[in-house]
Amino acid sequence: MKLKYSLSFILGAFLMVGCSDDNTIGSLAEISLDKTYLTIPEGGGNDTVNISATGDWEFEKSVVIGKDADKKDITAELPTWLTATTLKGSAGVTQVIFHADATGSGREIPLQISIGDKRQYLVVRQGSMEATTATCAEVLAGPDGKTYRVSGTVTDIANTTYGNLYINDGTGELYLYGTLDKDGKQKNFSSLGIEKGDYITVEGPRSTYNGNGQLVNVTVLNIKKSLVKIVETPEGVIPAAGGEYNVKVAYKGSGVYPEIDANAQSWLRVVKTKFIAGIPSKIEPNPSDTVIVTFHANNNVAGARSADVTFTSSTSDNSSSVKLQVAQAGLSGTLAVPYTVEEAIDYVKSLGDNVSPTQVYIKGYVSKVDANGQFGAKFGNGTFWISSNGTYNNGDAAKDMQVFRALWFNNQKWVEGNAPIATGAEVIICATVKKYNGVAQTDKGYVYSVNGVTTDAHGIGTKANPFSGLGAVAAANAGTSAKVYVAGKISKVASEFNANYGNASFYISTDGTYANDKAKDFEAFRVLYMGNRKWADGDKQVKVGDDVTIYGPLTVYNGVAETPANQAYIVSLNGATE
Repeated sequence: MKLKYSLSFILGAFLMVGCSDDNTIGSLAEISLDKTYLTIPEGGGNDTVNISATGDWEFEKSVVIGKDADKKDITAELPTWLTATTLKGSAGVTQVIFHADATGSGREIPLQISIGDKRQYLVVRQGSMEATTATCAEVLAGPDGKTYRVSGTVTDIANTTYGNLYINDGTGELYLYGTLDKDGKQKNFSSLGIEKGDYITVEGPRSTYNGNGQLVNVTVLNIKKSLVKIVETPEGVIPAAGGEYNVKVAYKGSGVYPEIDANAQSWLRVVKTKFIAGIPSKIEPNPSDTVIVTFHANNNVAGARSADVTFTSSTSDNSSSVKLQVAQAGLSGTLAVPYTVEEAIDYVKSLGDNVSPTQVYIKGYVSKVDANGQFGAKFGNGTFWISSNGTYNNGDAAKDMQVFRALWFNNQKWVEGNAPIATGAEVIICATVKKYNGVAQTDKGYVYSVNGVTTDAHGIGTKANPFSGLGAVAAANAGTSAKVYVAGKISKVASEFNANYGNASFYISTDGTYANDKAKDFEAFRVLYMGNRKWADGDKQVKVGDDVTIYGPLTVYNGVAETPANQAYIVSLNGATE
């Protein structure tokens, strides 16, 4: 059976997380390996490990290997270049034979095996790990596990503790996840003194994360300091109304030249430069000169936008560049940046007794639908309340807003066969707004979207009108944050329920057909059982053809629309509920 997922980590990534008493490489009471390091020849071949376990075990599909700059989990997946005779087993001794085809260079992969809440690790190396000198483009196109040496200019630093940064050599931009200090230790990136604009040479193994190539836990071989450095920028972003933005830059070349990304030159331009010569001293006989560059941004009537500005300084034999991203806020109330309910209420207050001159977009959750407010064919419109969290606050003028006699999708009248609106649904409303009896209210408008979709042809994700597989794919890709219902037939079972994990993974479609197409297949990934609990021995198992309804949030991972692990559950299975 093939290990079919692309790997996005190497051994150092596991070391970054560390091992607790419950996560020990080697031998545990519950699971042990006769060896923890396998070697396969560069020309291809096999190696074998014997796994002794007291219960059911399996190789993890995804593993948390660290945190990104926003402190969100970074997960890894199993590799593509290995095949194995099995990915899981039961109590006793199981022999697993790994195979890899021939490769042009060495590569190394750590795998994680789970039994209950215990973790065991196995490292597989193929060939020699000697580094290959390459361009960024060659690394991005290369195989996982191979060790590369690459040079480039530091364009951005995402994490100053682990040393997560981007370099660019003109052939492409490459992400470095984790940088070791001069002693090979982690979490000491600041000791290297690397800054944006420096030209560095690094060495490390390639991996894949979210479909993108990267190097992990790199060793820095050389640092060539930049001739240009950004010293000071204003805090925050340029407001939507536009205005001036000053950037202070230090340089040691023959001047410094800012270049605005071509896509942003229609709204951002340089209006003034002020050069300040450096003053030599006993401490710094050759100080940097500085320049203050003043940019002007036009008024922004759409969503938030940004521009890359490159500052370059050169000498007769050297040139350095550093990139800065200049951001401008979007105009709230647009489709790109809808008002929150509170922002819409404040906007209505600013109008006094007037109706807004134009329609605005408002995003919130349906908090109340009166019996006489439900959409109907007689009038073709509906009336309901929205709030920022789906809670109705008894008409609180600071938290509740009424959507009054709104039309349906595409500004059309609601007709029989369209879906009914329901509390808890995430909606975007497009309407003029006003104040009525002291409460913010829409005047003339329509429902732009429900739970991320702009048509009810494939459901709207409510209990009465759940998404089909196609609807769930559309909603997930639209980025809805609501918990939704998805119903259909199971088209493929990726992993059955088991007592160890209490969850299962399967695909849902309208007719039970698995299309093997990310644009059509929706995966219920590691969903819990009915009653939002773990599956237990004696509960019914899932199979292809079963009618199923699940409830929970949606996400997109590696291009696949799915539920986040253990955050959704089965509501009904072949008509049965708990």
